[in-house]
Amino acid sequence: MGHDKVGHGIFHFAFVLLWFLNFRFRCVWSFRKSALYAFVFSLLYGVAIELMQYTFTDTRKADVWDVVANSTGASLCVFLLWLTRRRKGESPAFR
Repeated sequence: MGHDKVGHGIFHFAFVLLWFLNFRFRCVWSFRKSALYAFVFSLLYGVAIELMQYTFTDTRKADVWDVVANSTGASLCVFLLWLTRRRKGESPAFR
């Protein structure tokens, strides 16, 4: 496990952040709903890519550690969004 996993984490961090901002400010969803949907989309996307690598390619292989790295990046993003919200004086609850 090396730089590849760091790349996965960074990508899914950004993936969650961008989708969160879209849901929160374009769709005007609650913080909780925006964070949840962004996280779930990231998780499903990461799993789908790994399944496609396993199923459709001969040159690439699925790796459960990629999914772990994806989930870690996505989770870190949601945590930092929550922490930022809390520091701004807003309710820490995911509303």
